Amino acid sequence: RAVQTGEALLGLARLDPAAGRAVITLTAPAVDGSGVVRAVVIVAIDLAWLGANVVANLILIRPMGVAGLALGTSITRATNILLAIAYLRRKHGGIGEGAVARAFVESVIAGAAMAVVVAAIPADFLVDWGASRVRRAIALCAVGAAWLAVYAAVLLTLRRFGRRRAAVLGAAPPAA
Repeated sequence: RAVQTGEALLGLARLDPAAGRAVITLTAPAVDGSGVVRAVVIVAIDLAWLGANVVANLILIRPMGVAGLALGTSITRATNILLAIAYLRRKHGGIGEGAVARAFVESVIAGAAMAVVVAAIPADFLVDWGASRVRRAIALCAVGAAWLAVYAAVLLTLRRFGRRRAAVLGAAPPAA
C-alpha cells in the first residue's frame, strides 16, 4: 500500500516468523526527484526491545537528564544484540561471530559518541518538568533527531573506514 498511497505506513503488531518475536512494521516509499517510487523501505521494530528501551529511558532520564536517554538506548541495544547472538547460535548452530563482534563494537562506539553529544545538551532543555507537554515533546524530538544523526554518522563512518581498510589489505570488506 505504500506504493499506492505514496505515504509511510505503520503496520499492526504481528509475530515475525523468522525471529519468533512480536514486531510492528514501518513501510515507506523511496521516491526520486520526480516523485516516482523507486523502492520501498520496510523496517521491523521488535516490540520487546521498544518496550525495554522506553522503560530504561524513563528510569534514567530523571537522575541523568538527556544523557539517560543515550544510556538507556545503549543498554537496550547491547542487550538486544547479545540476545540475538544467543538465539542465532541456539537456532542455527552459530553465526559469523567476527562480523557480529565488529557490528557490536561499531554500535558501542556510535552509542558512546551519541552519549557525549546528548550529554552536552543542557539538562533543563528536556527535563524542565514545569514546561508544557508540547514543549517537552518538541525537545524530546529534537534530542532524538540529534541522537539519530550522530549515531548514524559515526556508524556510517566506521563502516566506510572498515571497507577502505579491507580494500587496502586485500581482504573481503565487512558485511554491511
